[in-house]
Amino acid sequence: MLLERQRTGLVERPIRSVHCACQGSAKIRLPDGQLITMGYAANNGYEYKSIGRTMVEQGEIDSSQLSLTSLIKYFKEHPDRVSIYTQLNPRFVFFPKG
Repeated sequence: MLLERQRTGLVERPIRSVHCACQGSAKIRLPDGQLITMGYAANNGYEYKSIGRTMVEQGEIDSSQLSLTSLIKYFKEHPDRVSIYTQLNPRFVFFPKG
């Protein structure tokens, strides 16, 4: 598969991929210790669905407390819920080697 051969790296935890997509960039440490910066290149064309907004609608997080920091904290406290919410957003973001 073409994408498989071009993959630079994977994030260790799914919530980190959400963080990278929200920020539009990421610093990734490769197995050899090299630190690289990845910047937004493209997406798969699907409409973005806000994980945070969905969590507010479902009463998981209060709207006044909604932030990237609160999402990360929530998912650290509820690791079993990460895949439930990350799968709700059909948009994928692609990052080239920076």
